[in-house]
Parts: sequence; C-alpha cells; structure tokens
Amino acid sequence: MHHEQRRHVRHETMEYALLFHESHDDPIPAMVVDISLGGLRFQTRSKFEEGEVFLMQIGQGDSNPIQTSVEVRHVRPVSEQSALNAVGVRFMPGASEHRMRLVQWIHNHIVTEAQLAAS
Repeated sequence: MHHEQRRHVRHETMEYALLFHESHDDPIPAMVVDISLGGLRFQTRSKFEEGEVFLMQIGQGDSNPIQTSVEVRHVRPVSEQSALNAVGVRFMPGASEHRMRLVQWIHNHIVTEAQLAAS
C-alpha cells in the first residue's frame, strides 16, 4: 500500500494555469486543484513524466499571473473514465521576487479558505 508523506498541508483551489514546455509550441492549459507551500496538483489532458521541469504560469484573474518553475513528482489518471491526468509538482522558484509572489499567493489562498470555513 502506498502512503504519501507530505511536509505541507494541501489546500483546495481552482485556478487556471498555462504550462510552457519545450516539447510543445503552444502553452498547455491546466486547472490547479490544490496547493501547498511545497507544490501543487493540476489536471490536464497532456502527458508528463516524473522529473520533467517546466515553467508554469498561474492565473490571478486580471492581475499579473504567478510564474514559477516546477518539477513533476507524480502523474496519475484522474479516473479510469477520464482523459485527464492529475499531475503533482514541486515548486522550484528562481528569483527571490518570484518566491515572494508565490508565497503571497499561497498565503492568500489559505487565509481565504480559513475565512470561508469560519463563516
């Protein structure tokens, strides 16, 4: 039996994202379904391999999107009937500015989730 060990708690979200991968000419659309301080999970129709690294741009509505490099940790089908893959990635932020924006985005999601739970 496979038991996942996590360093950070996951928080559900629904955010649109674009993936920029060297094997594709156009950005790959994806939906972020949960986040943590260490990484996130998204769903997409595209195939990925463990260990692949690519740039991810996470939408924030009308404001500037978050950009970070990510490394694929696991890929699983969403279900037997679905063409979607659930892809878990870990963050690999480069510049400190990118790290700060990423941490602020995650923090905002956690605060919003806590406020919704309290109401």
